[in-house]
Amino acid sequence: MFGLQFLMAEQLQKIRALGCEDESLCFAAYRVFIYLQREKGLIDVRYQYVDDLRTLYLTAKREATALPEIYLPVLSTVDLDLGQLDQIRNTIASSSGDVGDAAVASESLILAICDPSSTVLLYRLTGGIKSINSKLPSRGQLLRQRQLQKPPKVGLKAAPNNS
Repeated sequence: MFGLQFLMAEQLQKIRALGCEDESLCFAAYRVFIYLQREKGLIDVRYQYVDDLRTLYLTAKREATALPEIYLPVLSTVDLDLGQLDQIRNTIASSSGDVGDAAVASESLILAICDPSSTVLLYRLTGGIKSINSKLPSRGQLLRQRQLQKPPKVGLKAAPNNS
């Protein structure tokens, strides 16, 4: 038990050393670290800190030769701003010292939502996150839009075979 507490304290100290002063974010990042390593079996799990955005993120690989995937830990008790998430993704893509991180961030970002029960939910966000500023269309409007976008079916009649 003491060894586990020491390991946790050591990992939290590493996170704080990156510059993160938000204790709840540090704990969320640590929880995601453990989840990715132990429960998902990912390798090369690393912490990163973006000082400009005051945000922690993690990188991890599914295989040694794979590009790293980027995980952004967030608390389920905090409101998410899609514009800010897109800004974080763009910042990681443009300022990352690791070319692999930049390539992956430009494609997608995995949101790691941590709730108080220690559950971690993963959601992949792709480029071009758009905020909805107006009322969503009704189901009927969506169906009509789909029908208008479909190309008209060309009716083919079977020709009699006179052989």
